[in-house]
Amino acid sequence: MTINGSTINNNTGGGIIMLAGTLNSTNSTYSGNGSSGFLGGINYNSGRTGGTLTNVTSAFNRYAYIGQNDAFGDPFVTVRNSIFSNSTVRDVFNATDASFARPPSSGGSNIVGDTSGATFTQPTDKPNTNPLLSALALNAPGTTATHALAPTSPAVNMASAAWAPAADQRGVTRPQGAGDDIGAYELIPPDDDMDGFSPPADCDDNDDTIYPGAEEVIDDGIDQDCNGFDTITCFVDGDIDGFGSSGTVTAADGDCADLGESENSDDCNDGDASINPSAAEICNFVDDNCNTDIDEGAEHVLSRCG
Repeated sequence: MTINGSTINNNTGGGIIMLAGTLNSTNSTYSGNGSSGFLGGINYNSGRTGGTLTNVTSAFNRYAYIGQNDAFGDPFVTVRNSIFSNSTVRDVFNATDASFARPPSSGGSNIVGDTSGATFTQPTDKPNTNPLLSALALNAPGTTATHALAPTSPAVNMASAAWAPAADQRGVTRPQGAGDDIGAYELIPPDDDMDGFSPPADCDDNDDTIYPGAEEVIDDGIDQDCNGFDTITCFVDGDIDGFGSSGTVTAADGDCADLGESENSDDCNDGDASINPSAAEICNFVDDNCNTDIDEGAEHVLSRCG
């Protein structure tokens, strides 16, 4: 059986019940299923040939996942990039419920809302974690109901890109943020100022003149292009002696510390690195230290100064 891009909800007898064959499901939501007994969102009984659940959300069921008949040695169903949570009994049917329980195998990057997911031991799994799901709703632009993720959900940006489909259950392109989201729903980050960019890329989502690539206003103390710095004016240090001339250059990195930049314009000869405000005055008929005096402190005697 293959179930993709679908929502199965509010079935008292369980969402899906597999008695044989292979179960593959991607970008699908199982919600509100199972009213009594060993019934839940996904029920996999003596399937014998395994299967894969990828970017599935099974939530608010009696059980999120029920696997049975371990005695037959059936292959495990592999679960990856999926959410099992908010179950009324427990998220993963296990030996606590019955000796014939057959928990799934983890392929990584899963969230299990309670402590029942003992088989979810991959480093990228998040057992006993609340995925912060919204109630089942028809979330745009989808045509099937989904559980939306809160912006602070631990599922956001945490799915494995190796398994994530190109779009979510609603047809929204993945990823929308720094990474793909776990489950059937991909969060579209908010864009409160409607400038086409969302946090964290947009460093001020309340100002539509501030976004990545925006034109910088020089020396205003504001980072318009969200590169982490205000663009400022520096003085040109042509002789690389640490002192600038009257010429200027802009610095997008917010400081005047790069080669050829200076915070001051105190160099009286920017073509000679030996002449600058920190230089020692020598007897050479030149203002070496840029204080407007020439050879101060020395007797201007031709025999001594040239």
